[in-house]
Amino acid sequence: MARFTEAAMLRAERQEGAPIHQGSRSFNAQKRLLALLLALCALLTLVGWPDPAWARPGQVTEFQRPPDSESEGITSGPEGNLWFTEGGLNAIGRITPNGQITEFQLPRAHCWPRRITLGPDGNIWFTESPHRYFPNTMGEGEGGPAIGRITPSGQITEFPLPEGYEAAGITAGPDGNLWFTEENAGAVGRITPGGQIREFLVPQISTPTGLKPPGITSGITSGPGHGLWFTAEHMIGRITPSGNISRYNLPKDLARPVSITAANGYLWFTADGRVCRMTLKGHIQRFTPQLGRPGVLETADITAGSDGNVWFMEDTYPFESNDAVGRITPSGQITTFKIGGNVSRGITSGPGHTIWYLASTLCEGGGISCMDWEQPPGIVGRITTGLLAVEIANERAQVRHGSATIRLGCAGGTKHSTCRGILSLRLESKAVVVYRGAYRVLSGKYRSFSLRLNPKELRLISRSYPLYSSLKATATVSGGRGTSREVTLEIRHP
Repeated sequence: MARFTEAAMLRAERQEGAPIHQGSRSFNAQKRLLALLLALCALLTLVGWPDPAWARPGQVTEFQRPPDSESEGITSGPEGNLWFTEGGLNAIGRITPNGQITEFQLPRAHCWPRRITLGPDGNIWFTESPHRYFPNTMGEGEGGPAIGRITPSGQITEFPLPEGYEAAGITAGPDGNLWFTEENAGAVGRITPGGQIREFLVPQISTPTGLKPPGITSGITSGPGHGLWFTAEHMIGRITPSGNISRYNLPKDLARPVSITAANGYLWFTADGRVCRMTLKGHIQRFTPQLGRPGVLETADITAGSDGNVWFMEDTYPFESNDAVGRITPSGQITTFKIGGNVSRGITSGPGHTIWYLASTLCEGGGISCMDWEQPPGIVGRITTGLLAVEIANERAQVRHGSATIRLGCAGGTKHSTCRGILSLRLESKAVVVYRGAYRVLSGKYRSFSLRLNPKELRLISRSYPLYSSLKATATVSGGRGTSREVTLEIRHP
């Protein structure tokens, strides 16, 4: 297209008798550049601009926020932006997908906003817990505990809580209200979009020294079973919209659950350096991330991604070790992505198949060694969830009763994406295909496939163990684009 346009301009110049000299060559070069830009624009119009969903999987982009903001929670807004709390600055921050940050100051001083969520009314809701940070410094008109609401345009309204309470986590409930946790009160609260508040005490738990209120932590999420699920010491709690509370006790090695989310029909939570998956009946499976860097690992905030996977934050001690964002598939396969900062904060699923997170950098050691230390800017980061990918749950299979059973998973894309293609088993030693058939797996799911082999193929396999076969899979999304990849499957004797 560009060559044709350039040639047409040259013919037009010759027909008009334009002299060829240095000045006209410079002018011609400008016209050729213009023609090339027009051709590029036309090409992009035909094929479409790059889709963020097709960015390099796991690509990390980070933006700076003020160093003293002490951000703790982040959520997606209704207008495609991300909203986060800034406790140290007494403000709510908003960041666009391209990194432009706007801050909205809270009406009262020393409010210390903590967790944040998108409400059912299209506004952003957050918790305020100043007593933890300013126990004896507040004066008249300064912050007490509250639930805050900010509109997409930045208008803020606050709904006070009883004195001494520490509001922590918050989430939108299935009943159209907002639900939040109160750490030192041992309670779960409910607030309507109009601001009416009601609290539900969690039953006391048994300890070696007797009964005491449970130590509620910040995690709360709307989950399966039309209920709210929250974390507390030694337990995962469930509360119905009517206020009925049930408890699922945790083993000793999971005594301190932190954050919780719902995905793929399960509850996923972080506790004591692990990511855990729990069924509605309370059965728990643990997954331990591989550290791969010095220090002690602590898992922090967790969220469900639009790609069907679960994403979580990793804290590493000592502080000089960089933290990471982890991704865990429905089958429990974990991948980590190194990020800036040494203290992990909030994490949430963002627009355009992205994961957004908060991180900070703190001085290691404390005391005199940190007196002259200048805290670097905080971080608001973005990770692309990437292309669809086909996974094999187990790369070794066995032939039993004339069939080879394999389990395929589909990761990436969106909840409505599909991995589909042709599965072929080939004897590499003889270059013979012994099975060929179509498969289809929804994103975030796993399926078992029984590959039925006829007697002739079985005889070939019996003389050629182990059988190394190729799986060629095409991963597609709505729109028809996708990627192909081949992996090797090893099949052994029964």
